[in-house]
Amino acid sequence: MGGELVTANLSGLPEMSSLDEFERETVVAIAAGLNHSLALREDGTVCAWGYNINGQLDDGTSASRNVPAPVGGLTGVTRIAAGCNHNLALVGKPGSTSGNAVKAWGYNATGQLGDNSTVNRHTPVDTQASWLGGVSQIAASCNHSIAVTSSDNKLNEWGQNTSGQLGDGTIDYRITPVSVPGLKGIQLVAGGREHTIALLDDNTVRSWGANGSGQLGNGTTTESSTPVTTHARHSPESTRSPHPWAVTSAWPTKNESPDGNRL
Repeated sequence: MGGELVTANLSGLPEMSSLDEFERETVVAIAAGLNHSLALREDGTVCAWGYNINGQLDDGTSASRNVPAPVGGLTGVTRIAAGCNHNLALVGKPGSTSGNAVKAWGYNATGQLGDNSTVNRHTPVDTQASWLGGVSQIAASCNHSIAVTSSDNKLNEWGQNTSGQLGDGTIDYRITPVSVPGLKGIQLVAGGREHTIALLDDNTVRSWGANGSGQLGNGTTTESSTPVTTHARHSPESTRSPHPWAVTSAWPTKNESPDGNRL
C-alpha cells in the first residue's frame, strides 16, 4: 500500500514521489541501526530512513526522514550492514577480486568507516577494506566494522576497540582494517555492542571482546582481546540463515549514549 511523501527534499538528491516507487523494486535485504533503517533493493540500490544527525542516511544533510529515500551514488550493492550510527555496503560480487569494494558512511569518531580518518561522512566513502583482496562478508557492530576476505578467508576489523572487540590483542582503536591473528576459515560473523563472534569451517564458534555478561560463552566473565572458544558447536544439519544476506544490529545499553559513548 503506497502513500504520498510528506518530507521535503533538502539534499538535492532524487526524491521518491510516493511510497509506491520504493515498493516497486523488490527488497532483498534489510538492516537496522540504532535509530535508522536500510533496505537493499533487487536492482542493487539502497534506501535509508530514520535518524540522520551523523549522516547515516547519506543524503548530504543531517535531517531525519520518516520515509525511505535513495542513498546517492550507490549501485551494484550486494550486501548491507548497519551499526549504531554508521553503515557498510558491499559493491560487486561477494568474494570477487575485481570490482569489489566496501563503502561506508555515517558516524566515524572511532574509525568505524575504515577510511583512515575519524571524520563523519554524509556520503559513501571507500573503506580500506576494499584493498584486502575480495570481500565476501560484511558486518557492523555498534561502533566497529567487520569484513571477511575471500582470498584467504580471514576476518578483518576496524573501529572502536574498548574491550578488545577487534581481536588483535590490543585495546587500540583502528581507523583502518586489522586482521584477527590466527583466525581462518570464517563461515559466518556477527558483531555485538563490544564483542565479535565467528563460526569457523571446523564448526567451532570463537568470540572476543567484552564479556561482563558472559557474552563470549566461554564459562567466564573476563573480556578477551583475542578469540576464545565458545562452548557451542554448530551442527552442519542445523538451520542456517534463510538468505545469504544475513545482517545483525548491535544496540547500546541504557548506560551508553546513541553515539556509543558511555554515560
